[in-house]
Amino acid sequence: MNRTLMFALAALLAIAGNATIARTAWQQHTILQTQADDARTQLDTAQGKIDALPALRIQAKADQAKLDHITAAFPAEENLGVLIARIEQAAQDHHLSFTQLNRTTQASPVPGFTEVHLALNLTGSYPHLYHLLTWTHDEKRLLSVTDITSTSTEQGLTHSLQVIGYTRNPNPTPLPGGTP
Repeated sequence: MNRTLMFALAALLAIAGNATIARTAWQQHTILQTQADDARTQLDTAQGKIDALPALRIQAKADQAKLDHITAAFPAEENLGVLIARIEQAAQDHHLSFTQLNRTTQASPVPGFTEVHLALNLTGSYPHLYHLLTWTHDEKRLLSVTDITSTSTEQGLTHSLQVIGYTRNPNPTPLPGGTP
């Protein structure tokens, strides 16, 4: 064989080999570049989530405070003894005396809640009654005074109050849409 032909053939084989290796290297480079871009995107997403954590923690604390307020306003169980004791203590603290207390319950128009109706008969002055009404307004548990009747008797002023409190049902009725 001709020596020049051999060198040309060797050069051609070397060029073809280098082109094949370069093409494979370029394909790997392209794949690695795509993976690097995906990793950068994932890193940026993760960093955005990390950056959002302080705001989410603040929001979680605010949401927990709202939940605590709602839970206090609408206790999961009736705890009627505690409620009556609190009302009796508030009346006593405001210089009012109980003469009678009646309780009934009924389903609330709002699904998942029960209304607790209390009929209170008290004796005491108007200013003291006003302070008790202020207490019901400021009480953590949601209490609604729906009716007040006051009469003057030989023993002093007698006040009849109708109070409604609410409790959450242990097994709430699902709302239309599937959430309780």
